[in-house]
Amino acid sequence: MKDVLKSIREIEENIEEVLNTYEIKEENKKALELYKKLEIEAARNSEDEITLARSVFSSAIQNISSGNINEETLLLEEALQEFNKGNSFDHKQGAGWIWIIRADIMNAGITEADHEEIVETCNKAIKI
Repeated sequence: MKDVLKSIREIEENIEEVLNTYEIKEENKKALELYKKLEIEAARNSEDEITLARSVFSSAIQNISSGNINEETLLLEEALQEFNKGNSFDHKQGAGWIWIIRADIMNAGITEADHEEIVETCNKAIKI
């Protein structure tokens, strides 16, 4: 009986440790979300379209990495709009990267697309 109680206590300790780790991860996730919002807000306040586009693009990539595809699509579109406002090397390079990322997530099956759509998306990057 003592062995069973000891095992139960060990399991309870392990569960508590897992829950504490989960709470820390949730707090880190909330902190990251706040940071992303503040970064984009600061970029908007800079009134520099390249700074804003890069900030939004960065947030989109972070969302792709975390599996948040719905928000990623909106952020990539916003970044593309900002990059398309100018004609500098940085504007063109940023827009090209967005088309490459879009093609990559289509090809990986993260978003639905047929072969022709993937090739068309790649061609948009090349044309820039």
